[in-house]
Amino acid sequence: LFTLDTTIRTGNSEREIVSLPDGSVVHMNVASSLSFSDKNWNENRTLELDGEGFFEVNEGSKFTVKTSNGDISVLGTSFNVRSRRTSFEVSCYSGKVEIFKPYYKQQLLPGQAVRFEKNDIVKSESELTEKMPFWKKGIIKLENAPFARVLEELSYVFDIEVEYDESLNDLVYTGSFNDNDLKTALSLVCEPLKVNYQFES
Repeated sequence: LFTLDTTIRTGNSEREIVSLPDGSVVHMNVASSLSFSDKNWNENRTLELDGEGFFEVNEGSKFTVKTSNGDISVLGTSFNVRSRRTSFEVSCYSGKVEIFKPYYKQQLLPGQAVRFEKNDIVKSESELTEKMPFWKKGIIKLENAPFARVLEELSYVFDIEVEYDESLNDLVYTGSFNDNDLKTALSLVCEPLKVNYQFES
């Protein structure tokens, strides 16, 4: 019987580096959880992710990341997975990544990425020029992101509660901000979209 006996969680504004039994490493982003089994890891390198993580996988048996939006399998590689609610994004930085979803299968090579919203592909990239995801450098970068997702990201990164008018849901944001300065981040997000905001303690 395969049971996931180890679970690691990060809260809002918390990040964690997790060493797996084979020496592979997972860099967990904010508001994420990771579950795996220590006991038979070398025979079954399978874990479950909710949230976002950057994986640096040592070579060995098949390595599988299961999420509620789809599964990713590799042998030895580095890649990023973001799975939150109905948003699912996979980026390959080295090696080879296979994505499995119902009625869908795709292989990514280094420099390639794909993003889904509600099971539909909204973006497929073939030019990832960076060697790691932006969030690992303290930068939150969003492209054609629905306003609700931007606010969700702000709430996770800065550990704040956000209330907003749902009439703003049609807005789409492209841009970036640092994860260490809330006031600057809000101005960079809200001013281009002409959205007024206020702080309440």
